[in-house]
Amino acid sequence: MQVAVGAYHACCVGAADVAVQSFRERRSQLLHLVRVMAEQPSEEGERPDRTSKAKPDEAREREAAGRATDRQSPATAIDRVDATEVAGISVIGIGASAGGIEALSLFLDAMPADSGCAFVVVLHLDPNRESELARILSARTTMPVVQVKDGMRLAPDHVYVIAPDSDLKVRAGGLHMSKPVVPRGHGHPVDVLFSSLAMDQRERAIAIVLSGTGSNGTEGLKEIRAEGGMSLVQSPETAKFDGMPRSAISAGMADHVLAPE
Repeated sequence: MQVAVGAYHACCVGAADVAVQSFRERRSQLLHLVRVMAEQPSEEGERPDRTSKAKPDEAREREAAGRATDRQSPATAIDRVDATEVAGISVIGIGASAGGIEALSLFLDAMPADSGCAFVVVLHLDPNRESELARILSARTTMPVVQVKDGMRLAPDHVYVIAPDSDLKVRAGGLHMSKPVVPRGHGHPVDVLFSSLAMDQRERAIAIVLSGTGSNGTEGLKEIRAEGGMSLVQSPETAKFDGMPRSAISAGMADHVLAPE
């Protein structure tokens, strides 16, 4: 992991030395770093040094519970094959709420269609209405944009958007849906996604927080940072609603603060 760690810190230093830039301006540098992270084996003892960001006790408990479940329900042969095939894909989780569609559109405009990444998008959606999010975003990229169905396998250069009235997790190369366990307006679906990314991708986890109200996403970023993953946060000045970006930045969870375009 020494190469990835060196590239990571070099990229962070560059971000600190300049005023707020756009993703498009930093795209080549960041995508190079993503590729470096994707090429590293996920091994115990070889993680970026984030000792100042200790893993929360709650995160440890969830991870232990997840491992216990895996021991009780071992993967089938087909699951193991699929997981091996997708092991090299960089999975990028994106969370937003109010104002998020506009920010997502700008981000996809700037993102190359052949980055090799899989993008998993969680927004706050009306649980009682069909979502048009996949259709709207498909007009901003040549990548396939699909609404997630339970058990869908990840593929590079695809965008996956959450379905209404669901929580979404990444596990072993697949996307897994469940009904929210808390009433509408009280759930944190972005935290659910980011937490699953931290557990599944470990130091390769990458998360992006865009426009939105409240603090959704901040707790999930803590788990990603505790594993040595990377976070990008929309600059509050460019966000239509700056609650989510400011929450992440105030908590010290932003590796890079950028405009989405």
